[in-house]
Amino acid sequence: MMVISRLLIAAMFVAVCGAVPAGAQVCNDFDQCTNPDMCLDGTCAGTPISGGTCDDGRECTTNDTCVTGECVGTPVSGGECDDNNPCTVDDTCVSGQCQGTPVENDTPCGAIGSTECGLCTAGLCTPNPAKQNMACTDLLGNCTTNDICIGIVCLGTPITCPDLDSNKCTAEFCNPALSGGTCMTIGPIPCGNCSACDPETGACVAADEGEACDDSNVCNGSGTCSSGTCVMGVPVGTGTATVTPTSTPILPTAKVTETPMGVPTGSATATVTFTPIVIGTATDTPTGTPTGTVSATATPTGTPAGTATATVTATGTPAGTVSATVTATRTDTTVPTATATATPPGRRNFASGAFGRRRRTGSAPAVAM
Repeated sequence: MMVISRLLIAAMFVAVCGAVPAGAQVCNDFDQCTNPDMCLDGTCAGTPISGGTCDDGRECTTNDTCVTGECVGTPVSGGECDDNNPCTVDDTCVSGQCQGTPVENDTPCGAIGSTECGLCTAGLCTPNPAKQNMACTDLLGNCTTNDICIGIVCLGTPITCPDLDSNKCTAEFCNPALSGGTCMTIGPIPCGNCSACDPETGACVAADEGEACDDSNVCNGSGTCSSGTCVMGVPVGTGTATVTPTSTPILPTAKVTETPMGVPTGSATATVTFTPIVIGTATDTPTGTPTGTVSATATPTGTPAGTATATVTATGTPAGTVSATVTATRTDTTVPTATATATPPGRRNFASGAFGRRRRTGSAPAVAM
């Protein structure tokens, strides 16, 4: 028997130690169907389990057990229960639900122990119209005054107990179970961590500034009192603590490059270069033998024809002035005219006092490129 007991203890030790990671902070999340419970980023979190016994808090279920972290019971029929409805009797379990038999209509009913303010209607307690805002008697005795019906409840105004011990830092309470309602001192005023009662006013004021405190949460580390509040420390668990920066964080910048759709805004400057090419020689048929050189000069006119392509790369939203270099090839369709003058021998030019050539006129075609 001794050997068996030792084996059971050893098995339990291995099970518990194997379930909880080394160095983990154990806590209690007060859930029957989680195990083990450990701190995670300042919060107690348990691992859902299946199996074992639990209590789902329902009268009409049995064999309650954990199923993936939830307590689930088997519905039953039969057996007594209480549906907490003042307008039903003979309550019993039906397929896991507590159901009662409705009482007769207009049966007096109410809440908090009083039956003066309501009437039963089809199994439900409803306000009695004739009693609304009318006087009634609650169960608090001398601890309340001016009791009246509000809905199905009889409510009174609580009295204020005097300072029985002349100590503003102790609390007085009216006990309805003591002689039908009697005031009594119940002890110091609870101010909690990081505060204390001011004996002059009886109010709780900040205290223990900078001192260690405990907010009853094992998962948030050691707290410190600050302006009357227990400020938690670094959260306990596998996560990381939240850090509040002391300066404005620098946000990363991004460069956006886009190709504008449509016509870019701004102005474009284009330089057009072309060289006229003269094709052909101005000739005529003189009556004599012409001598000399004939030259033709063409000055192209008109608008250059061709294709100009501008490539624009914009960063961000295009705005401002866009510069583009455009090279255009022009084909001049205008045919320049030229005048060739030749003076044949045998005819005198009186204006110059010399013998000139016969005057001839003609046109030489020219093409500018």
